[in-house]
Amino acid sequence: VSRRYGLAGKPDYLVETTEGLVPVELKSRNSLRSGPYASDTAQLTAYCVLLEEATGVAPTCGIIRYANRSWRIPYSPQARAQIVRAIEAMRGARHSPSVHRSHAQPARCRACGFRAACEERIG
Repeated sequence: VSRRYGLAGKPDYLVETTEGLVPVELKSRNSLRSGPYASDTAQLTAYCVLLEEATGVAPTCGIIRYANRSWRIPYSPQARAQIVRAIEAMRGARHSPSVHRSHAQPARCRACGFRAACEERIG
């Protein structure tokens, strides 16, 4: 838990390396050939922020383990700043009278629990 950032969560596990503790997030699906999904990278970066807050030591990276491969995701002050901006944007959206769809993926819309009430649904 980070009271500073209003963030809570837990990675699937931590690995102790020569560089220090590294958060690991497991995903049952395959990764893209070009890299990890942006949402998974954001989630892992949030875990890095939480680990840094809990231990006082910033991890150098995190790992996303997909069914078909793993990706090492570097963690830096810039990555922390980016996730903090995203957290602030999400917090601001909570109080907005309307929040717009943030994707162009029909499959994602079909699986959404708000589909019936969404005026921006696609597919």
